Amino acid sequence: MNQKKFTLRNCLEEYLPFILLVLVTLIVYVVLVQQPDKYPHTSMTFVLWLAGLIPPLFFTIFGIKFPVFLKCVYYVFIFLAIEVANVFNVFSLWPDWDTWLHGASGPVVLLFAYYLLLLTGVVKKGNMNLPMLLVLLFFISVGFSLMWEIIEMATDVFVDSNSQHNIEEGVFDTMQDILINAIGTLISLLLVCVDNLFNKSRGLNGLSKLLLQYSPLKESFSN
Repeated sequence: MNQKKFTLRNCLEEYLPFILLVLVTLIVYVVLVQQPDKYPHTSMTFVLWLAGLIPPLFFTIFGIKFPVFLKCVYYVFIFLAIEVANVFNVFSLWPDWDTWLHGASGPVVLLFAYYLLLLTGVVKKGNMNLPMLLVLLFFISVGFSLMWEIIEMATDVFVDSNSQHNIEEGVFDTMQDILINAIGTLISLLLVCVDNLFNKSRGLNGLSKLLLQYSPLKESFSN
């Protein structure tokens, strides 16, 4: 499972996306911080940087390389969820932005959870109990949604944001976010069931090969 080799190519693949993220958002921060009335939550840029560190840290500490596909999904998602939503203050223009993000978080978390299950050998072709896998993935995704709400609460406290809309809606917003995540997760898992019933899991096997870009386990899903 350990894929850590500090070659130039690996270092570029694992650290360059984060460096570019920091440079681009730093420029945005310098510009927007001059307009605190219009953009009051520019400090969320630092939260984005912390979130952006996760893929490089997985590589540095655990030797796990996320495939390019997953890294693209991850960086786009956190940019939309933190930079666009908070720094650009899209929440104030489109209140439903948060709802769409939580709905999308279900499929995103499923991808990462499934990848880690593949990489650790918990899930293998020919030895896959699909119903149990779907239940496990569902609870992982919903558990992540709960963790997201805890992180939102922490950022509201320490960064003086209002991502949970505590003033206006209180706990209703939190429960709604978790429910929306669960719905997004269930829709994704339903598609897996349809693929299994009508396509003999060819779609799931193709996804497995895509996720196992850097692993020799990829070949086990070739047939």
